[in-house]
Amino acid sequence: MRKKYLDWLRALAIMGVMLVHVVAEKLNGYAGDFSWQWLANPVWGGVGRGCVVIFVLISGATLLGKKEENWKKFLTKRWLRLLLIYILWQIVYYWRQKHELPSIQHLITQESTYHLWYMRMILGVYLLVPPLRLLLAKLDEKKLKIILGGWTMTVVMAGMIAPDVGQHGAPLSRIFSYGVLLLWGYYLSKLPERKNGWLGIGGWLAAMIIMTAGLISSWTAEGWFDERWHNNLSPLVLGGGIGLFYGLSQMEKKLPKLKMVEVLSKASFGIYLVHLIPWENLKKISYFDGTWPNDWLGVPLAGGMVLIISWIVVVVYQQISTRVLTLLKKVVG
Repeated sequence: MRKKYLDWLRALAIMGVMLVHVVAEKLNGYAGDFSWQWLANPVWGGVGRGCVVIFVLISGATLLGKKEENWKKFLTKRWLRLLLIYILWQIVYYWRQKHELPSIQHLITQESTYHLWYMRMILGVYLLVPPLRLLLAKLDEKKLKIILGGWTMTVVMAGMIAPDVGQHGAPLSRIFSYGVLLLWGYYLSKLPERKNGWLGIGGWLAAMIIMTAGLISSWTAEGWFDERWHNNLSPLVLGGGIGLFYGLSQMEKKLPKLKMVEVLSKASFGIYLVHLIPWENLKKISYFDGTWPNDWLGVPLAGGMVLIISWIVVVVYQQISTRVLTLLKKVVG
C-alpha cells in the first residue's frame, strides 16, 4: 500500500531540485549588488535546499524495513540496476559535452555533469542497507537512539569543519555522512502517530529561514558565501529535512491523495536524471531563464517548466520502453 506522505515528500523534493538548480548559477560567484530581485534566488534556493536529505530519508524508510529481501537479492535487483542506470547517464551526459564515449577511468572516478554526484553517493549509501538491516534486527529503540545521536553529531561536526565533505568529499566520507539519513528515515517512519506534525513542518520552515538569512549575511564582496550555512549536512539543512519528513509522516491520514502528487512521485527519479537537458536549453530563452517577469516569479516559473518537460520525457520513454519490451516478448515467445 502506497504511503501518501512518501508521495508528497518525493514530489516536494523533486520540485526542490528544480529550484536549487535554477538559482545555482545566480548564486555561485555572484559579486553584484544585493538587489531585491536578486534576493529571490537565495530565498527560493533555501526553500528547495533540503531535497537531497529528503530523498535519502525516503530510501531509509522504504528499504530498511524490508526484512524479506536478503542481501543477494538487494544487490542484484536494486544496486546493480542503479549502477547500470548511473553508467548509462554518465555516457549520455559525457556524449552531449564531448561527442565521444567516456573512458573507464572517467566512469569510475568522475561525474559527467554536476548532478550525477547524487548517483555516486546513493550507490555507496545503498551498500549500507544489508548490514543496517542486520543491525536493526538486534537493536531496541533505546540503542537505536544512541547510535542515531552519536552518528548524527559526528556528521554535523564534520560538515561544519569541512563543508564540502558531503558533496565533494571522498567516497567513504559520503557514505558515512549520508548513511545516517537511512537510519533516520527508518526511525521516523516507525514512529506512532502523535498528531503534532505541524511542529515538524514549522521546524523545517524555521530552519530554512535561518539558513537563508545566514547565507545572505555571510556573502563576501567577491561573491562567495559560507558553505556551512547551506551544505546538505549543515545542522539547519539536516534538521529542516528531518522536520519536514516527520511532519508529513505524522499527517498521513490528513494528507489529500492528489493524482498530480502521485504522478510526480513515481517519475521523480527519472525527472532527476533527465532535467538538466531541458534546463540547459530553456535558460537560453529569456522568458524561461529564471528572470522573467522578475526573479521572484521567474525562478518557480522556470523550475516548473523544467519539471513539466522532464516529466513528459520520462513518460514518453516509459511508454516506448514498455512497448518495445512487449514486442520483444512476443517475438521471443
